[in-house]
Amino acid sequence: MDPGSITLALRAVSAAQQSLAAYKLRAKIDEIQAAVESVDRRLSEEVVIDLRTALTHLEAALRTGRSEVRGNELSHARRLFARLINRPAGQSVKGVSSTVMAEDLKALGHWGNYYYFLLMADQRQALMEAYRSVEANPELALQLFPERILSKDYAAEITELRRKRAVAAEEQREARKQRRLTGEEKAVLAAKVSGWAALGFVAVAAGPAAVIGAIVHIREVIVKSQPSATPRELEKEAEGRRLDTAIQAWKDELLVEVRAGIRVLEVR
Repeated sequence: MDPGSITLALRAVSAAQQSLAAYKLRAKIDEIQAAVESVDRRLSEEVVIDLRTALTHLEAALRTGRSEVRGNELSHARRLFARLINRPAGQSVKGVSSTVMAEDLKALGHWGNYYYFLLMADQRQALMEAYRSVEANPELALQLFPERILSKDYAAEITELRRKRAVAAEEQREARKQRRLTGEEKAVLAAKVSGWAALGFVAVAAGPAAVIGAIVHIREVIVKSQPSATPRELEKEAEGRRLDTAIQAWKDELLVEVRAGIRVLEVR
Protein backbone atom coordinates (compact mmCIF):
# COMPACT_ATOMS: atom_id res chain seq x y z
CA MET A 1 0.00 0.00 0.00
CA ASP A 2 1.44 3.36 -1.02
CA PRO A 3 1.71 6.40 1.29
CA GLY A 4 -1.01 8.21 -0.66
CA SER A 5 -3.52 5.47 0.06
CA ILE A 6 -2.55 5.51 3.73
CA THR A 7 -3.14 9.28 3.83
CA LEU A 8 -6.63 8.83 2.37
CA ALA A 9 -7.33 6.05 4.86
CA LEU A 10 -6.22 8.24 7.77
CA ARG A 11 -8.59 10.95 6.56
CA ALA A 12 -11.44 8.45 6.65
CA VAL A 13 -10.46 7.52 10.22
CA SER A 14 -10.30 11.20 11.16
CA ALA A 15 -13.82 11.73 9.82
CA ALA A 16 -15.03 8.75 11.84
CA GLN A 17 -13.41 10.18 14.96
CA GLN A 18 -15.07 13.55 14.50
CA SER A 19 -18.51 12.00 14.08
CA LEU A 20 -18.17 9.67 17.07
CA ALA A 21 -21.01 9.93 19.57
CA ALA A 22 -22.15 7.89 22.56
CA TYR A 23 -25.53 7.04 21.06
CA LYS A 24 -23.77 5.67 17.97
CA LEU A 25 -21.64 3.38 20.12
CA ARG A 26 -24.75 1.92 21.73
CA ALA A 27 -26.06 0.93 18.31
CA LYS A 28 -22.85 -0.85 17.34
CA ILE A 29 -23.78 -4.12 19.04
CA ASP A 30 -26.67 -4.59 16.60
CA GLU A 31 -24.35 -3.89 13.66
CA ILE A 32 -21.88 -6.45 14.97
CA GLN A 33 -24.51 -9.15 15.43
CA ALA A 34 -25.85 -8.56 11.91
CA ALA A 35 -22.34 -8.73 10.47
CA VAL A 36 -21.57 -11.95 12.35
CA GLU A 37 -24.80 -13.58 11.19
CA SER A 38 -24.01 -12.60 7.58
CA VAL A 39 -20.98 -14.93 7.71
CA ASP A 40 -23.08 -17.78 9.17
CA ARG A 41 -22.07 -17.35 12.81
CA ARG A 42 -23.88 -16.39 16.00
CA LEU A 43 -22.26 -14.68 18.95
CA SER A 44 -22.35 -16.54 22.23
CA GLU A 45 -24.13 -14.95 25.16
CA GLU A 46 -20.78 -14.50 26.91
CA VAL A 47 -19.30 -12.57 23.99
CA VAL A 48 -22.37 -10.33 23.66
CA ILE A 49 -22.11 -9.46 27.36
CA ASP A 50 -18.39 -8.63 27.00
CA LEU A 51 -19.04 -6.45 23.96
CA ARG A 52 -21.95 -4.61 25.58
CA THR A 53 -19.86 -4.01 28.70
CA ALA A 54 -16.89 -2.76 26.69
CA LEU A 55 -19.10 -0.39 24.69
CA THR A 56 -20.64 0.89 27.92
CA HIS A 57 -17.14 1.76 29.14
CA LEU A 58 -16.37 3.52 25.85
CA GLU A 59 -19.62 5.50 26.14
CA ALA A 60 -18.73 6.57 29.66
CA ALA A 61 -15.26 7.63 28.51
CA LEU A 62 -16.81 9.67 25.72
CA ARG A 63 -19.30 11.40 28.01
CA THR A 64 -17.18 12.21 31.05
CA GLY A 65 -15.31 15.45 31.46
CA ARG A 66 -12.96 14.04 34.10
CA SER A 67 -9.67 12.71 32.76
CA GLU A 68 -9.21 10.18 35.58
CA VAL A 69 -12.63 8.64 35.00
CA ARG A 70 -12.06 8.65 31.26
CA GLY A 71 -8.77 6.80 31.65
CA ASN A 72 -10.31 4.16 33.90
CA GLU A 73 -13.23 3.56 31.56
CA LEU A 74 -10.95 3.20 28.55
CA SER A 75 -8.73 0.76 30.43
CA HIS A 76 -11.72 -1.43 31.34
CA ALA A 77 -12.84 -1.50 27.70
CA ARG A 78 -9.33 -2.29 26.45
CA ARG A 79 -9.06 -5.31 28.74
CA LEU A 80 -12.31 -6.76 27.41
CA PHE A 81 -11.19 -6.29 23.81
CA ALA A 82 -7.87 -7.98 24.66
CA ARG A 83 -9.78 -11.03 25.93
CA LEU A 84 -11.40 -11.38 22.53
CA ILE A 85 -8.13 -10.99 20.64
CA ASN A 86 -6.15 -13.46 22.72
CA ARG A 87 -8.27 -16.56 22.21
CA PRO A 88 -6.14 -19.47 20.90
CA ALA A 89 -6.22 -19.59 17.08
CA GLY A 90 -8.60 -22.17 15.63
CA GLN A 91 -10.56 -22.55 18.87
CA SER A 92 -14.35 -22.49 18.71
CA VAL A 93 -16.33 -20.62 21.35
CA LYS A 94 -19.71 -22.22 22.05
CA GLY A 95 -22.72 -20.68 23.73
CA VAL A 96 -26.23 -21.93 24.42
CA SER A 97 -27.31 -21.34 20.82
CA SER A 98 -24.17 -20.33 18.99
CA THR A 99 -20.64 -21.07 17.94
CA VAL A 100 -17.99 -18.61 16.76
CA MET A 101 -14.33 -19.11 15.98
CA ALA A 102 -11.41 -17.42 17.70
CA GLU A 103 -10.68 -15.62 14.41
CA ASP A 104 -14.14 -14.02 14.53
CA LEU A 105 -13.52 -12.79 18.07
CA LYS A 106 -10.05 -11.55 17.18
CA ALA A 107 -11.56 -9.43 14.42
CA LEU A 108 -14.10 -8.02 16.90
CA GLY A 109 -11.40 -7.35 19.49
CA HIS A 110 -9.38 -5.31 17.01
CA TRP A 111 -12.60 -3.56 15.99
CA GLY A 112 -13.03 -2.54 19.63
CA ASN A 113 -9.44 -1.34 19.80
CA TYR A 114 -10.14 0.78 16.72
CA TYR A 115 -12.73 2.72 18.72
CA TYR A 116 -10.47 2.79 21.76
CA PHE A 117 -7.78 4.56 19.74
CA LEU A 118 -10.35 6.87 18.13
CA LEU A 119 -11.22 8.05 21.64
CA MET A 120 -7.50 8.41 22.36
CA ALA A 121 -7.22 10.59 19.22
CA ASP A 122 -4.57 8.23 17.86
CA GLN A 123 -5.64 7.87 14.25
CA ARG A 124 -2.58 5.91 13.13
CA GLN A 125 -3.12 3.20 15.77
CA ALA A 126 -6.85 3.17 15.06
CA LEU A 127 -6.21 2.50 11.38
CA MET A 128 -3.70 -0.22 12.24
CA GLU A 129 -6.31 -1.93 14.42
CA ALA A 130 -8.83 -1.74 11.58
CA TYR A 131 -6.35 -3.46 9.26
CA ARG A 132 -5.64 -6.13 11.87
CA SER A 133 -9.36 -6.75 12.22
CA VAL A 134 -9.67 -7.22 8.47
CA GLU A 135 -6.64 -9.50 8.49
CA ALA A 136 -8.25 -11.72 11.15
CA ASN A 137 -11.58 -12.13 9.34
CA PRO A 138 -11.93 -10.16 6.07
CA GLU A 139 -15.58 -10.80 5.27
CA LEU A 140 -16.75 -9.99 8.78
CA ALA A 141 -14.54 -6.97 9.43
CA LEU A 142 -15.16 -5.23 6.12
CA GLN A 143 -18.75 -4.62 7.21
CA LEU A 144 -17.61 -2.76 10.32
CA PHE A 145 -15.26 -0.08 8.94
CA PRO A 146 -15.43 2.84 6.49
CA GLU A 147 -14.76 1.50 2.98
CA ARG A 148 -12.32 4.35 2.35
CA ILE A 149 -9.67 2.75 4.59
CA LEU A 150 -8.83 0.53 1.60
CA SER A 151 -7.96 1.23 -2.03
CA LYS A 152 -11.29 -0.08 -3.33
CA ASP A 153 -14.64 -1.43 -2.20
CA TYR A 154 -13.66 -4.99 -1.33
CA ALA A 155 -16.95 -5.52 0.52
CA ALA A 156 -18.99 -4.96 -2.65
CA GLU A 157 -16.73 -7.33 -4.57
CA ILE A 158 -17.09 -10.22 -2.13
CA THR A 159 -20.86 -9.66 -1.83
CA GLU A 160 -21.19 -10.09 -5.59
CA LEU A 161 -18.87 -13.11 -5.67
CA ARG A 162 -20.78 -14.80 -2.85
CA ARG A 163 -24.07 -14.07 -4.62
CA LYS A 164 -22.81 -15.65 -7.85
CA ARG A 165 -21.44 -18.65 -5.93
CA ALA A 166 -24.79 -19.23 -4.23
CA VAL A 167 -26.61 -19.02 -7.57
CA ALA A 168 -24.17 -21.48 -9.16
CA ALA A 169 -24.60 -23.91 -6.25
CA GLU A 170 -28.39 -23.74 -6.51
CA GLU A 171 -28.32 -24.23 -10.28
CA GLN A 172 -25.99 -27.22 -9.84
CA ARG A 173 -28.44 -28.76 -7.35
CA GLU A 174 -31.31 -28.20 -9.78
CA ALA A 175 -29.31 -29.74 -12.62
CA ARG A 176 -28.54 -32.78 -10.46
CA LYS A 177 -32.28 -33.32 -9.95
CA GLN A 178 -32.70 -33.57 -13.71
CA ARG A 179 -30.44 -36.61 -13.99
CA ARG A 180 -32.12 -39.51 -15.75
CA LEU A 181 -30.91 -43.00 -16.56
CA THR A 182 -30.57 -43.62 -20.29
CA GLY A 183 -32.21 -46.71 -21.85
CA GLU A 184 -28.84 -48.44 -22.00
CA GLU A 185 -28.08 -47.60 -18.37
CA LYS A 186 -31.47 -48.96 -17.30
CA ALA A 187 -30.83 -52.23 -19.12
CA VAL A 188 -27.43 -52.62 -17.50
CA LEU A 189 -28.87 -51.88 -14.06
CA ALA A 190 -31.70 -54.43 -14.58
CA ALA A 191 -29.16 -57.09 -15.42
CA LYS A 192 -27.18 -56.26 -12.33
CA VAL A 193 -30.29 -56.47 -10.14
CA SER A 194 -30.89 -60.01 -11.41
CA GLY A 195 -27.31 -60.87 -10.57
CA TRP A 196 -27.72 -59.40 -7.06
CA ALA A 197 -30.60 -61.77 -6.34
CA ALA A 198 -28.51 -64.78 -7.29
CA LEU A 199 -25.54 -63.42 -5.35
CA GLY A 200 -27.75 -62.99 -2.28
CA PHE A 201 -28.90 -66.61 -2.28
CA VAL A 202 -25.32 -67.85 -2.62
CA ALA A 203 -24.11 -65.54 0.15
CA VAL A 204 -26.79 -66.65 2.59
CA ALA A 205 -25.85 -70.25 2.01
CA ALA A 206 -22.14 -69.51 2.46
CA GLY A 207 -22.50 -67.72 5.81
CA PRO A 208 -22.31 -64.21 7.46
CA ALA A 209 -18.93 -63.24 6.00
CA ALA A 210 -20.20 -63.87 2.48
CA VAL A 211 -23.34 -61.85 3.17
CA ILE A 212 -21.24 -58.85 4.25
CA GLY A 213 -19.08 -59.21 1.14
CA ALA A 214 -22.17 -59.32 -1.05
CA ILE A 215 -23.58 -56.16 0.57
CA VAL A 216 -20.33 -54.30 -0.03
CA HIS A 217 -20.27 -55.42 -3.65
CA ILE A 218 -23.89 -54.39 -4.21
CA ARG A 219 -23.22 -50.97 -2.69
CA GLU A 220 -20.30 -50.43 -5.05
CA VAL A 221 -22.40 -51.43 -8.03
CA ILE A 222 -25.19 -49.03 -7.00
CA VAL A 223 -22.73 -46.15 -6.72
CA LYS A 224 -21.26 -46.92 -10.13
CA SER A 225 -24.74 -47.25 -11.63
CA GLN A 226 -25.82 -43.69 -10.76
CA PRO A 227 -26.92 -41.59 -13.74
CA SER A 228 -24.17 -39.66 -15.47
CA ALA A 229 -23.87 -35.96 -14.66
CA THR A 230 -25.64 -33.78 -17.20
CA PRO A 231 -23.65 -31.24 -19.26
CA ARG A 232 -25.34 -28.42 -17.37
CA GLU A 233 -24.43 -29.97 -14.03
CA LEU A 234 -20.81 -30.25 -15.11
CA GLU A 235 -20.90 -26.67 -16.37
CA LYS A 236 -22.22 -25.38 -13.04
CA GLU A 237 -19.73 -27.47 -11.10
CA ALA A 238 -16.90 -25.90 -13.14
CA GLU A 239 -18.41 -22.45 -12.61
CA GLY A 240 -18.45 -23.08 -8.86
CA ARG A 241 -14.77 -23.98 -8.92
CA ARG A 242 -13.95 -20.82 -10.87
CA LEU A 243 -15.84 -18.70 -8.35
CA ASP A 244 -14.11 -20.44 -5.43
CA THR A 245 -10.79 -19.55 -7.07
CA ALA A 246 -11.95 -15.94 -7.54
CA ILE A 247 -12.99 -15.71 -3.86
CA GLN A 248 -9.58 -16.96 -2.76
CA ALA A 249 -7.86 -14.48 -5.10
CA TRP A 250 -10.02 -11.71 -3.62
CA LYS A 251 -8.93 -12.67 -0.11
CA ASP A 252 -5.26 -12.92 -1.10
CA GLU A 253 -5.32 -9.46 -2.70
CA LEU A 254 -7.04 -7.94 0.32
CA LEU A 255 -4.60 -9.51 2.79
CA VAL A 256 -1.63 -8.26 0.77
CA GLU A 257 -3.04 -4.73 0.97
CA VAL A 258 -3.85 -4.69 4.70
CA ARG A 259 -0.53 -6.29 5.65
CA ALA A 260 1.30 -3.73 3.57
CA GLY A 261 -0.72 -1.02 5.30
CA ILE A 262 0.24 -2.38 8.72
CA ARG A 263 3.92 -2.34 7.76
CA VAL A 264 3.70 1.26 6.55
CA LEU A 265 1.92 2.38 9.72
CA GLU A 266 4.42 0.60 11.98
CA VAL A 267 7.27 2.76 10.66
CA ARG A 268 5.29 5.94 9.97
